[in-house]
Amino acid sequence: MVAAKAEVRRAQSQLDLLAVGARPESVAAEAALAQAKVALAEMELKASFAGTGAALDARLGEQVGPGSPVVHLADLSAWQIEIDVLTELNAVRVAEGAPATITFDAIPGLKVTGKVSRIKPLGENKQGDMTYVVIVAPDQVDPRLRWNMTASVAIEPR
Repeated sequence: MVAAKAEVRRAQSQLDLLAVGARPESVAAEAALAQAKVALAEMELKASFAGTGAALDARLGEQVGPGSPVVHLADLSAWQIEIDVLTELNAVRVAEGAPATITFDAIPGLKVTGKVSRIKPLGENKQGDMTYVVIVAPDQVDPRLRWNMTASVAIEPR
């Protein structure tokens, strides 16, 4: 990225010097500047949503292949808790919109209310039990919470 920015500056300087010179050199300098700008733009990473960089998995100068995760981007404005221990026997008693209470191992005494926002329709076999992923949206967020903290969720059955 630094090298590409330097190349853009070099090409701009060359263009500025040649602006008063002959036309063929000016055209060549403009082409070099445009090419440097394209190369710089191709080095930029762009996300599909605004967020906070939670982790960076690449180092300066490291080459990364297509499809390799480089940045873990977090949308800290909308938290969700995912649990995957709901067995098929209990899944039929839980509905979207059901109230839930969430507690966290790392923050004793903190109880957060929430609601079941989604139950994934496809179960997964875990040690002989069919389990379903339930996503719970908390009603409020405590600033001490961090990604991947251990949470316990109690859902009111229907």
